[in-house]
Amino acid sequence: MGTRCHQLAMLVVYESAFGVLCDSPDNYRDQPGRDFLKLVPATWDETRFLGGYPGESVVLARRSGSTWYVGGMTNQTEREVSFDLDFLKEGKHTLTLWKDTHESAREPALLIRETLEAEAGETLSVKMEKGGGFVLMVE
Repeated sequence: MGTRCHQLAMLVVYESAFGVLCDSPDNYRDQPGRDFLKLVPATWDETRFLGGYPGESVVLARRSGSTWYVGGMTNQTEREVSFDLDFLKEGKHTLTLWKDTHESAREPALLIRETLEAEAGETLSVKMEKGGGFVLMVE
């Protein structure tokens, strides 16, 4: 089924006006990544393909208003992906990153949430575990 971050990335990568998660909403209470569910929009103003190969991995950036969301997913091969932040406006940006831990392949609900700063044009690298992924929100 994939890691928690893989599941979160589906809300960014897959085009759907109705993001659907199975299970009772009560089961999401106090779970890692729940904060992202409140932030991710249902509609997009712009989409950019940042990298990937069919059946292996994908990294997509989507903009809603002035906020960018990046979602990355991989198949059953762990990998590190790098992508340029050249789609951002000039200046410093605050990035919130939800990514797999080194134990996410065994414990899929585990994730790390980090806050970073980056400038337009910088390159960001993210490691994804087997069946893993990440989501990034840029403000």
